[in-house]
Amino acid sequence: MHFSELKQLPQFIIVLIGILGSIASSAAKTDPKSGLRKVCTVTINSSQEKKAFQTHLPSKDFEFIELTEIGKTASTSLNDDWFQKACKADIQCDVLVVSGHFAGSFFGNSKLELGLDEMERNSCRNSCDGILKSPKEVFLFGCNTLAEKKDDSRSYSQYVTHLVNDLNYDEPVAIRAAQGMYGAMGSSFKQRMRRVFKGVPNLYGFDAVGPTGAAVKPYLDNYFKQVPNYLSHVKKIEAEKLISLVSEANSAVADVSNTILAESMRKFAFAECSGVLPNSPDSSVSEEICQLHRNLSLGQKAEAAARMLKKPDRLTYLPSVLSFIRSNEVELNSDPEARAAFEKLKSDKMLLAEMNTILSNVDENPYTKVDLLRLKLALVQIDQATFELQIKSTLTKELRRLDQSTIDLACSLRKEHGIGITLRSNDIDLSRLETNQGVSAFACLRTDDPKISARIIGTFRMMSAESNPEAVAYGLEALMNLPSYEEERAAEAKKYVTSKAPRIAAKAQIALASAGSSEQRASAIAALVALPFEAQDEALESVVRSNNSNEALAQALSDSLSYGSQQSYYLRLRALTRIAPTESALWKELATKLNSKGIEASASAANYLRDVPKPPTSMAFWALENMNEKGYSAYFTSVLAKMELRPNMISKLADQIVQDPTDSHSARLRYILRSQRNTQLTDEQQKALSSGPVYYAECLPNGLSTDCSEIHL
Repeated sequence: MHFSELKQLPQFIIVLIGILGSIASSAAKTDPKSGLRKVCTVTINSSQEKKAFQTHLPSKDFEFIELTEIGKTASTSLNDDWFQKACKADIQCDVLVVSGHFAGSFFGNSKLELGLDEMERNSCRNSCDGILKSPKEVFLFGCNTLAEKKDDSRSYSQYVTHLVNDLNYDEPVAIRAAQGMYGAMGSSFKQRMRRVFKGVPNLYGFDAVGPTGAAVKPYLDNYFKQVPNYLSHVKKIEAEKLISLVSEANSAVADVSNTILAESMRKFAFAECSGVLPNSPDSSVSEEICQLHRNLSLGQKAEAAARMLKKPDRLTYLPSVLSFIRSNEVELNSDPEARAAFEKLKSDKMLLAEMNTILSNVDENPYTKVDLLRLKLALVQIDQATFELQIKSTLTKELRRLDQSTIDLACSLRKEHGIGITLRSNDIDLSRLETNQGVSAFACLRTDDPKISARIIGTFRMMSAESNPEAVAYGLEALMNLPSYEEERAAEAKKYVTSKAPRIAAKAQIALASAGSSEQRASAIAALVALPFEAQDEALESVVRSNNSNEALAQALSDSLSYGSQQSYYLRLRALTRIAPTESALWKELATKLNSKGIEASASAANYLRDVPKPPTSMAFWALENMNEKGYSAYFTSVLAKMELRPNMISKLADQIVQDPTDSHSARLRYILRSQRNTQLTDEQQKALSSGPVYYAECLPNGLSTDCSEIHL
């Protein structure tokens, strides 16, 4: 049939053709040897639900697969990447059974998690269809798994308290989960589950407090007794799926009614629905949000985010946009396409007013406030100085209690933005410094107050590496953030340099290397390099995390680059790039060392510099020298795009584009100069900059590292 003829067919016939193709594809993936229907289980907390299914579904008809066990080996203590392994296994589930506590993610005594964000991301990318879209039935055993935004027996604050105190949730996670239940922003859990399980006929869950595994098992037993031939039940759903998807192709929610299950579960807050249908109105929301998760360029994703923020129902999309900005904050600031997309919204007075209204209503919610400030910064509605001032004001007030979740937030802002929070004794409850958590907080926070420093050192002296090695490890990090007391912190660090625990010995050496004479620093770094790689990694990561300018320590690390293993070399290089002061003469010395080491070392350094909140412009000439190296150019253009280049350099680079506007060198310079703010160019320079090829850098995480590639436009 020709395409022109296909377009003239009734819509339901076109949908039918697509569905039949999908069913044929699914059937082709069925294991021809076993012919068994697959029941996939995700046991994160109670196993009682799974046992009920295993008891009543005969092995001659059904095969059970525990997804959390896929890829687990004898040496794996926690199979925390189980979901990605299960997705890659391409298992075609007929029934999916998930059990666990739920509050935006499934969690429980297995210590494993399955978050809605991760499920949504994989659903959007079509990278886990066998688990998320192939099932005929999905059982979601957990509280509020299909909850809508409505009044509940608990208030917003009571729900947050329950998650934090009873279920040990971190406060920012609890607050975001509560927003899914009560807040005006974002979709309900039910709407999000429907998007995740797109096209699945039957979703079962609870729209309030759900039963425990032990409590629900007898009711499941009763249900299965009333459906003795479950294979016929599943086959019936398969047949009904074909009919319902055709007839409901233009309906928002297909009518779902498993009356036997609903009757069996009548004691509980049972809820049921279907996944979003392909042509339903709800699918447009799903399609918009999916743009943020698919393998598109950062600029395309930013365009999608900006489009969502223009919509009348923008509050529905706001959490997804905030999550996107939170995850890509550094890259968004330096990507010209992304910045251009957001700058179009700069003059949207209605959006600005709405952001300010929300901000005024979240005074008791610092985590959402920080997210919204990030959005205003991305939209150029506030400048960097105002952003930092408001962040510091928000966090200083919240840090009085030194609770772990707020400390984590402060740490992330310090690492991503270089925003250091300096506390004085009147900012905090000093009694908190008598606890291990209070001391460890200063692994990220700063102080110039003698009262705080004295208390931290006093509490650290009472710690024991034998009884609480974790506290000692973080305490050693805290010592590095006390600007005074060099002798005292050196004396405390020396106690641990011979520790039998390599990670503690390594952090003790770092603490020593941040104080004392140049000879003492060099000796401490040499001792560090002699320790096992894993210990070096953790200790030097603490230096990266602290993000403190420390020229003396940076010099000691630079001097050490002439010895040690290749792996250790890159750890020290990364730490050095985070703590060398911006105007230090060390950068010129480092550029010479990198060039003599070779292009791979230089590319790695460029990658590390990308993560520095404000890369030093003194490295610009070095990056330009290496920018046209085949296979590595993206690493150097990406860091140059992040630098705030001086006006005279911008003008000289623009002249190079004018002289030869079509070559690859100019194409890279266009990307770099379009990333600069406040450029003052001549008409000729501006014309050359705005037309012609552009080679931009796309840098994406790849495990623990980042891969950069060049995209030609």
